[in-house]
Amino acid sequence: MIKEKEERRSGMYIFSSIFLVAVVLLCLFISMQVLTNGYASFGGYSVFRVVTGSMEPTIPTGCILLNKKTEIEEIQINDIVCFKARVAEIRGSVVTHRVTKVLTDQSGNILLETRGDANVATDPYYVDETNLIGRIIWQSGKENVLTNMLSFLSGKFGFFACIVFPLLLVSGLILQGAVRNMKKDIYSLREEMLRVPEDDEDDSSVEEEETLLPGYTTLTQEDYQAVYETLKRELTEDLYGLVEESDSKTE
Repeated sequence: MIKEKEERRSGMYIFSSIFLVAVVLLCLFISMQVLTNGYASFGGYSVFRVVTGSMEPTIPTGCILLNKKTEIEEIQINDIVCFKARVAEIRGSVVTHRVTKVLTDQSGNILLETRGDANVATDPYYVDETNLIGRIIWQSGKENVLTNMLSFLSGKFGFFACIVFPLLLVSGLILQGAVRNMKKDIYSLREEMLRVPEDDEDDSSVEEEETLLPGYTTLTQEDYQAVYETLKRELTEDLYGLVEESDSKTE
């Protein structure tokens, strides 16, 4: 029963560690894409949150947009597209506007004229294939659980919760597992050192009692008996010789 619980606990620990590591790697992948491109893309799809009212009322501020990477040749008039701005003040920022015209320059390159639905004038630059991100294929409502969650994750505290906290949690779990294994090893080593086999102890004590002469560390009972028999024999022979010599003198 205890072994089954240990195996179940070990399996849950491994699963949770793998899951958290996967989450951290995903968040790091998203962060690297955001730092490199200004947005994250998965399989050609990107998610953006509207922060200005340039497309109201069609796209309210705060809603979430799903963008699909699209070749510029496939873009048509009235499509809503995402692209990187080229105005100095917001250069590199993601803009979502409607296509009002599709043009071609002298070199045959396609250019898109764009304008926000709430703006009076068109954008002061054309969109080409170098700064086009894609076409909007879905948008959420203004206020819902998804928009609130993405708004939270897009903030600094959300970034901390998404990146730093899982990383610390994974590190804590790994450290906890290492400490647990270390305790088990120390406990096993301690038990091994303290444990003395009863049979070996009895055999060794009996052997000492049988072979070692009391008061000596090297002289065994067998050695003592051999010395004793030798001395006894020699003394007997000497005494017998003395007796015979005395009898001969008396005669």
